[in-house]
Amino acid sequence: MKNTFTRFISGSLFIIFGLLVAVGSQTIFQPCLDGIQICADGKPTNMFMPMKCYWSGMAEIGPGAAIALLGVLLLCFRQSQVRLGIIFAQTLLGVMVILFPACLIGICASKTHDCRILFYPMMLVLGSLVIVLSLINGLFIFRKGLSDA
Repeated sequence: MKNTFTRFISGSLFIIFGLLVAVGSQTIFQPCLDGIQICADGKPTNMFMPMKCYWSGMAEIGPGAAIALLGVLLLCFRQSQVRLGIIFAQTLLGVMVILFPACLIGICASKTHDCRILFYPMMLVLGSLVIVLSLINGLFIFRKGLSDA
């Protein structure tokens, strides 16, 4: 009974964190929507090219959806070895959530833009929470033993 409860709690938390990363990066914690105006032949046009933070927000959909999907798989599987593999993948996805805006794609240079004030800190927090929860869950599973129970 206790194992089922902890599986439910950890799987549910991963689903929540994954949805917050994937959906929140497009809605609640949305990066700035400003763009760079494209000029043609030296004349400004009505077209805008999105900035780096926009692409960082779009890139967060992938790891967020994968975190949520792996959270569902944590609810389904009981075998310790499978759960440890899922936890390992969750840890790497948490690192990706942090690295996209931090250095892989980046965000705006201006310290007053929405991406610096809300988007980047929230992705750091959510990525860190996924990593910490993965490590705690992995230690719990490893401590319990690799035997199927």
